Amino acid sequence: MDENMKKLTKEKMIANYYRLLGSVMSARFCLENSLPFRGHDESEESNSQDESSDVSLKEQMAVVVRFVDKLWAVRESFIRIIHVKDTASTTLKQAIDDLLASNQLSINTVRGQSYDGASNMRGEFNGLKALILKDNPSAHYIHCFAHQLQLVIVVVAKKHASVKTFYEFLSMVVTTVSASCKREDMLREEKRLEWKKRYLKFDPSKILAFAKMYPDDFTTQEIGSLLGDIESFRHTISDDDNFEDLNGISDLARVMVEMGTHSSCPTVYRIVKLALLLPVATATVERCFSKLKLVKTDLHNRIARNS
Repeated sequence: MDENMKKLTKEKMIANYYRLLGSVMSARFCLENSLPFRGHDESEESNSQDESSDVSLKEQMAVVVRFVDKLWAVRESFIRIIHVKDTASTTLKQAIDDLLASNQLSINTVRGQSYDGASNMRGEFNGLKALILKDNPSAHYIHCFAHQLQLVIVVVAKKHASVKTFYEFLSMVVTTVSASCKREDMLREEKRLEWKKRYLKFDPSKILAFAKMYPDDFTTQEIGSLLGDIESFRHTISDDDNFEDLNGISDLARVMVEMGTHSSCPTVYRIVKLALLLPVATATVERCFSKLKLVKTDLHNRIARNS
């Protein structure tokens, strides 16, 4: 082994070092943030695009629904793991349609969809997202942010030495903060103050552009008067102490309902709800498969092959 290492050129050793560094840093980030690992090949030539099977060797798809409950909190609820014959986009689309119909839900009420970067999922013309968008243009697609981050880290870590230094410092910051409850409280307070500064300085033009993405949820008249409604809402909350200690957009929706602002500013409240519904990561889906692998072991699978 030592002889083989000596034969490696300096360039190859450096390249291998950064590949290993990228993998270690990605793993550390996923572990610290409870994000799923993704190790399968998602290239167009791969036979395991977005593949998820257990010891029964069945292709499966997990479906999780994101919604705002009666207490105005964002929920992500696991519905079911579906057995599919293959991972073709048409097969997955039909399975989703059947599942929604069996639960008395409609694809037309969907306001967002999120997957990883497999071509059968995000294809512009024949991918699953495209098929759903044909039925419902308001079901906007979001490439899982955790997956995007991992891809970027791996690529950048191969070419830039400064990435190593950045993640070393980031690791030390995370370790230092997580080791103290007091420092964690300070970080939460800073986050709250930052959120307050940002939501009081929101850009009305961006909110208007966001609303125009949902033509089925806003009439032409509502779009025309939206900028005025936003200014009215800004004036309403500026002098209200109940909107002082918010910790995110979910808190904003809750306080709006508690104070009755959702009735006086219905279009603004509708925008808040739509923003809450947008999925930004598929971590919940990945956790479903992780739990399934803990339950459905090879021994359990032998009990009933069709289970």
